[in-house]
Amino acid sequence: MLDPYIQRTLVQTSLIVIMSIGFTWTYMVEKFPNFAQTAFATLGTLLTYHLAFFYGLTPYESLPVSMISCGLLGALIYILVVRPIKRYGSREITLTFAFFSFALMLSSITNIYSYWLTFTVGPVNGFMLGRMDFNVGGIPGVVYAAPAMASTLILLLFLFLRYVKLGIAIRAVAEDEELSGTFGVDTLRVHIASWFMTGALAGLAGGILPLFRSTVLGANDDFLVTVMAGSVIGGLNSIFGAMLGGALVSISKDMINSLLITLWGIRMEGFVTLIPIIFIFVILMLQPNGVVAWATGPHNPRETLRNTIIIARAIFTDIHESLKRLRRTV
Repeated sequence: MLDPYIQRTLVQTSLIVIMSIGFTWTYMVEKFPNFAQTAFATLGTLLTYHLAFFYGLTPYESLPVSMISCGLLGALIYILVVRPIKRYGSREITLTFAFFSFALMLSSITNIYSYWLTFTVGPVNGFMLGRMDFNVGGIPGVVYAAPAMASTLILLLFLFLRYVKLGIAIRAVAEDEELSGTFGVDTLRVHIASWFMTGALAGLAGGILPLFRSTVLGANDDFLVTVMAGSVIGGLNSIFGAMLGGALVSISKDMINSLLITLWGIRMEGFVTLIPIIFIFVILMLQPNGVVAWATGPHNPRETLRNTIIIARAIFTDIHESLKRLRRTV
C-alpha cells in the first residue's frame, strides 16, 4: 500500500506542474502574469462536478468538456479583453490588474453556483468526487492518472514546440512578436491558440482536483502562490523550467512542512503558506531568470554561495524571532 503522504504528493505535484506550465506559457507570449490561472481551474472544477453530479458522467469522461470549455473561454478572453487593451497601447500592468479583477469575477461565479446548489439539492460540503474514482490495489485511480497525464502532457508539449509548425510559431512570437510578424507568422492565430492551450491546461488541472481533495469556495486560489513560485523558480521564459520548478516547489513545500511539524508541532501548519513566498524571494535574489538559466548560463559560484548564506541567515533569523514571539503568546 502506497503511503497516503506519497499519494498526495504525487497528485499535487502533477497538478502544480500542469498549472505552472499554463502560467509560464501566458507570461512568455503575453509578457504579463495571468492571476486568473487558478480561477480558470476553478471553472474546470465546477464543470466536472456539474456533469458528474447531474448527468452521471465520471470525472474522467468530463475532462474533455472541461478542457475544451476553459480553452474556448481563454481564447474568448484574449479576443474581448487582452487584444483590445493591447491595441490601445496600454502597458502590461493594465492587463495584470484586469486579470486580477477577472479572477475575482470567476470566484463570484463559484459563489453563485454554490448558492444555487444549496437551494436546488441542499447544502453541499465542497466539490468532492473521490467516491466516483476507481481503485487499483486500494489506491485511488487519480494517483495513477494525474502523474500519467502530466507526463504525457510534457512529452506532447516537447513534440509540439519542437516539430509542429504552430508550436514553432508560438516560440517565435514569444521571442520577438514584431519580427515574427514580418516573417509571415500569423500572430493573431498564435495568440488565440496560446490562450486556448492555457485555458485547456487549467481546465485539465481543475477537472482532476475534485478527485484529489474537496474544493470549497476559494480553495483553488490557495494554489496561485505555489503555481507562481513554480514558474519563477523554473524561469518565467521557459516552459520546461516551469515543469521543473513546479515539481521542485510542490515536493519541497510538503517536505519542509512535514519537517516543521515534526520539530515544533502542528502549530507550524500555519506557516506552510509562507514557504512558496520564501522560494520566490530566494530565487529572485539569486537568479531572477530561474534555475534553468542558472544551470545553463554563466554564473559566479562564489558570489552565489555568498548570497545564499546571507539570505539563509536572514530567513532563519526571521523564523527564530517569529517562534520566540509565538512562544510568548502561547
